[in-house]
Amino acid sequence: MASHGSLTATPISVWDWMNHETGKSCKLGREDTSLMQDMVAECLDMKRGTRKEETGKQHLERTDIIITKQRRIALIHEYIARHY
Repeated sequence: MASHGSLTATPISVWDWMNHETGKSCKLGREDTSLMQDMVAECLDMKRGTRKEETGKQHLERTDIIITKQRRIALIHEYIARHY
């Protein structure tokens, strides 16, 4: 999978969320989701990142990632305009 700076592509799995016997949707917790991601990564021969509990880092919200990327692009354009 491609890696762009600190952002990495994540495999997406498709799962039937419906319990067809009861007609209710299945609820997954954090541990369930993590286990599913581990299984998908193993099937695709990918390495999972270090868990935030181990690093102590907090994940960025989507909007924060977009704003950071836009600022980096603006700085690159500014540098190019000044030096070329």
